Amino acid sequence: MQKLYQILKTDLLILVVSVLVIVADQITKFAVVKFIPLFDSIPEDGIIRLTHLVNTGSAFGLFQGMNSFLAVVGVIGVFFILYFYKTYSNRDPILTIALAFVLGGAIGNLIDRIYRGAVVDFIDVELWNDIHFPSFNIADSSLSLGAFLIVVYWIYTKYFAQNDTEI
Repeated sequence: MQKLYQILKTDLLILVVSVLVIVADQITKFAVVKFIPLFDSIPEDGIIRLTHLVNTGSAFGLFQGMNSFLAVVGVIGVFFILYFYKTYSNRDPILTIALAFVLGGAIGNLIDRIYRGAVVDFIDVELWNDIHFPSFNIADSSLSLGAFLIVVYWIYTKYFAQNDTEI
């Protein structure tokens, strides 16, 4: 019974965290599409702006115009994340949260690709005169945070943990 409780608890954890990421991502994208005209920024100048952009490619503007291919890759990625979770997570809560961030981000951008035909990006960072970081959104941030946590988790379990738990 205790093992069943642990399984249900971690399955609920990945579900709740990934759904929260998806909801936050979609609400912010909806607000940007509704209230900020395409290519406009709020404020017009500044280090961090909300700028309504669309991206038919992947991270850093790669693979522009390949939305259908990237949607298929996204679906495969979602199934891979779920497989990885079921096979390798050992129900560890830290790894589960990391995978939930990746899963929520992947699904958030996949919804855009399927529903809008492109991903809405809106967080625009400019440090110096016209030197921009690539624009991104909540889903992108979640994917990055989840990937970072997975790497930290792997390094910790590989080199610092007392037990032999490995991914």
